[in-house]
Amino acid sequence: MADSTLYMGSVEYRSLREGDVERCISLWCERMAPGYEDEKLLRNISLAVPGTYGFVIEVDGDVAGFSGAHCGVFSNVGSLPYDRFDDIEINPTELVSYIDIFCVDSVYEGRGFGKMLVNGLIRELSQFDRDVVTETWNREGVDGRSVVESCGLDHVYTDERYWSVSSGGNDDCPECNESPCVCSGSLYIYNSHRQSP
Repeated sequence: MADSTLYMGSVEYRSLREGDVERCISLWCERMAPGYEDEKLLRNISLAVPGTYGFVIEVDGDVAGFSGAHCGVFSNVGSLPYDRFDDIEINPTELVSYIDIFCVDSVYEGRGFGKMLVNGLIRELSQFDRDVVTETWNREGVDGRSVVESCGLDHVYTDERYWSVSSGGNDDCPECNESPCVCSGSLYIYNSHRQSP
């Protein structure tokens, strides 16, 4: 599946399996501060719980990246305050597909694996004829905006001091270790009525 110009070796794109969960959690811990919900989602995906979807990129037998998504009501997914977005054309009670998580081992960055994971989820989720929504948590060293934009998701909004907003005013960000938080959070939407990637 992978272009040999991106990586010379054995690359496999496949569904996330139960045996992948611990490695995915380990990768996520290296890049972000995973919460209970992230771990629960990964376990649900690996157990094929209906409404959850996930994929991994395996390089020479090792999980080099992963992605996960679920379906839910627009106002209940993610952590950005959707009620502040006047220009979103989605009803807060509308069912959407939400890309919760995607992560690539820093060793494999720049090889197109992030784009491969996000495009794979978009292809999978577009079959439901719902909008696909995601958020990125942006800080130095971790910034998924270029990946989701290259996959055709449209930027809707960026919230500065993301942790302060999503945690209800707590300024002690576990990601940037700054107080106040210097991270930003961005909302993106992919209109499922467009041609899939």
